[in-house]
Amino acid sequence: MTGRPHLSAWLFALAASALPMLILIFGAFGIHGNAIATASYLFLSILGMACFGTTKGLKVGSADISFLAFVACIGISFAVNPIVASPKGIIQLMITLAAFPAARLLGRDYIPLIRQACFSASALIVALGAVLTVPALVAIAGKIGRPLVFGFENAATAFSISLGLLVLTFVTSDPVWRSPKGRLTVALISIASMIFAASMVRFTLLAILASLAICFVLSVRDRRLCLGLGLLIAASIVAGLMARPVSSAVYMKLAAEGLTAIPSTELSTESKSSTDLPAALRRFEVPQNKYCLSADRENSLEIRKVLYLDAIYLAARAGAVGLGLDSFGALGCFKGYPPHNDVLQAIVEFGWLGGASFLLLITVPLMLLFRPARTDPDVRFVFLLCLFFIMLTMIYGRISSEIMLFMALGLAGRLISARDTIEMRSGPEPVRLAH
Repeated sequence: MTGRPHLSAWLFALAASALPMLILIFGAFGIHGNAIATASYLFLSILGMACFGTTKGLKVGSADISFLAFVACIGISFAVNPIVASPKGIIQLMITLAAFPAARLLGRDYIPLIRQACFSASALIVALGAVLTVPALVAIAGKIGRPLVFGFENAATAFSISLGLLVLTFVTSDPVWRSPKGRLTVALISIASMIFAASMVRFTLLAILASLAICFVLSVRDRRLCLGLGLLIAASIVAGLMARPVSSAVYMKLAAEGLTAIPSTELSTESKSSTDLPAALRRFEVPQNKYCLSADRENSLEIRKVLYLDAIYLAARAGAVGLGLDSFGALGCFKGYPPHNDVLQAIVEFGWLGGASFLLLITVPLMLLFRPARTDPDVRFVFLLCLFFIMLTMIYGRISSEIMLFMALGLAGRLISARDTIEMRSGPEPVRLAH
């Protein structure tokens, strides 16, 4: 470990922005994706972050125990279950798990630099994302649907995750609203919120507002900033939705239908068992019912309701060691879909023990960092970072792709280790982004 904080901070920022960065990179080359390029980007970012971290003051903490327990449960699940996951999925999981110990090597004094790097990287990505999304929105003016940026339907959602990073770094870095840089940042946040709302991004924007609400509760000093920025983002979201009234009305109707639809447990006469499943798993396959077969595939809320019902069905049968990585996609109603909720996926695929250890892994940092986050902006940044990505994993989650979450948890793990917990009370002054 060579201990280069600035370089580690930028590698953290690049890894945390992996999804939008890869969309921009692939779009620039006119391709829709490349597994080798994606794996290389993620692997080199995480490896570099670890190589330039430091072991000084490193001690084992409660977060590390939860992580090791979770890894052990994954290993046991692989050992006792037939392998359903593809080699790509297994490699993704290994890279994702490696993100925790890599971020664990970033000391407390790295956090202001990480926050600054995340601010700069996310501001650039949000600005580029907003500029690229506007012509895509114009191209579908009067039509229903989401804009395609470089052929990616999820591009606006990916850019909105960077918007969340930008907001969190802004409110935890003592920004000055009236400075030119502060005003420019606020304007960028407002414009981007409007554009991404018009692109029918919902859950990420709601997670940003929820994070600001928690920040309002945590920090007495920053309450005015959190309240003002939250109201501005909410107003921008409304303006973005009003800019596309037809699409907004259709998506609101779909949301209402998805929330009010009553699932039917009546089995369909068309229900068939998959013959390509391993014999050991075939008996766990979810019986297809009429609600499953008639669910609107264009309604994301209705899809999630089916996925959650399937996950609950399988969780009750998963046992202590689960059914194996990506088994949900083979056993559920919608083949190939993850449950879109990491806790449910951990229970189904890694068992009740795996689900419990994962739940501890994501809740321990929130419980132990809550009090110091009230007075220390560095700790508050890490706390809100964990909270934001945890909220996203409850809606979009797929454990093998949660690099951002595991990096945030690894950073939190460093803070709650024995030595750093004592140092929280007298941490360094926050880095100012605007003067």
